[in-house]
Amino acid sequence: MTCWHVWTPAKVNLVLYIRGRRADGFHLLESLVVPVSLYDRLVVEAVGWNTRDPKVEIYSHGIPVPQGEGNIIMRAVRAYSTVLGRPLPRMRILLEKCIPVGAGLGGGSSDAAAILWILQRILGNPLPPAELVDLAASVGSDVPFFLHEGAAVIRGVGNEVERVELPSKLYLALCSDRSVLLTGQVYGETRRALTAFTRVSNIQAFLEGRVSLAEALHNDLEAPATALHRGIAKMKADVMRAGASAALMTGSGSCVFGTCRSWRHARQVAEHLTAQGYWAVPVQTLTKTWALC
Repeated sequence: MTCWHVWTPAKVNLVLYIRGRRADGFHLLESLVVPVSLYDRLVVEAVGWNTRDPKVEIYSHGIPVPQGEGNIIMRAVRAYSTVLGRPLPRMRILLEKCIPVGAGLGGGSSDAAAILWILQRILGNPLPPAELVDLAASVGSDVPFFLHEGAAVIRGVGNEVERVELPSKLYLALCSDRSVLLTGQVYGETRRALTAFTRVSNIQAFLEGRVSLAEALHNDLEAPATALHRGIAKMKADVMRAGASAALMTGSGSCVFGTCRSWRHARQVAEHLTAQGYWAVPVQTLTKTWALC
C-alpha cells in the first residue's frame, strides 16, 4: 500500500483582469496569483487495482464539501482515468478541510491538483507536462496554477501559467463572513453587466517594483460579486478599519484579504476581525505549492 500525506495551500489573486470571452462562454483571464499558508490536508492511500473502474472513497471532516461526483477531487480522478485510458489504483482519500468553500481561495482546485500530481507519481509520470496542464484546466480553471511552484501569472482559461518572482514575501489577513459565492453566478453577473474590461495590466510594473502592491491590487470580478453579496463591501471596510494597508476580494469571492506590513501586523488584523465575528487568519506567501509529510 502506498500512502501520501500532502498539505495543499490556498491561493490569493492579487490582480485579476477579464480579457474577453471565448465563443464557448469561458472567460479569458490575466491574473497574478500567489499560494498562501492556509492549508487543507490530504491523506491518500493507494490500496489496490481495478482494471475497469477505480474505486475512490473520499472521507472528509472539517468544512463540509460536496460528495460523490460533485466533489472536484473525484472529477479530477475520473478525468485522469479517461485521458490515460489505463488502470488506476483504488484509493482511499481523507480530506481535512480547512480552506473555506466558495470563497475564491481555490482550496478545491488545490486538492484536485494534488491528486493529479500523486497519480502521476504512482503511475510513473505517464502524461507529459503540457497534457497534464490541459487535463487540469478541464477540471477547473485554478487547477493548473497549483501544478506549478510559487507565484504565477495565469492567462487564458487558466491553462497558461507563467512562473514569476515576487519582489518580497507578502503578509496578508484573510477575512470571510462565511458566505458562499458560486463562480458561475459571479461570471453570469459579469456578462449581464456588459462591461468592457480594457484596463491596462500593471502586473509587470509591480513585479519590477515600479508600483506598490496597494497600487497594483485590482479584481474585475469584485463589482459583479458585490452586486450578488453586499457583505463584500462591508468586509473590505472592516478589514481597512482593522488596520490593513489595502483590501481586495480574491478570485470570484467572497473572501477579502488585507495587505499587512509583517506577520505580526497580519496576526493583529486577523485577531481584530475575529473579535468582530468574522472567520479571519493571517497568512504569508509561499515559494512552494505543496508540503509533504
